[in-house]
Amino acid sequence: MYEALIDTLRAQGFTQAIGVIALPNDQSIKLHEAVGFRRAGVYREVGYKNGQWIDVGHWQCELLDAAVPPIELKRFADVGVVRG
Repeated sequence: MYEALIDTLRAQGFTQAIGVIALPNDQSIKLHEAVGFRRAGVYREVGYKNGQWIDVGHWQCELLDAAVPPIELKRFADVGVVRG
């Protein structure tokens, strides 16, 4: 499903995708990195979960080269990618 989302974002002309992960979460990190995301940064102790403060990580995936000016975005209904 994540790959279909990424394909759709590319078809719409988006240049970057950002993933936000509650840390620690090795499985989510592996999932994001498997589809092309790279660690972009961490906010320390900004989330609160299960009675404790947690870090929140940001992962970034370059989808397309940035154009200047940016291309006009396309509607999801026009480019939505569906996989069987």
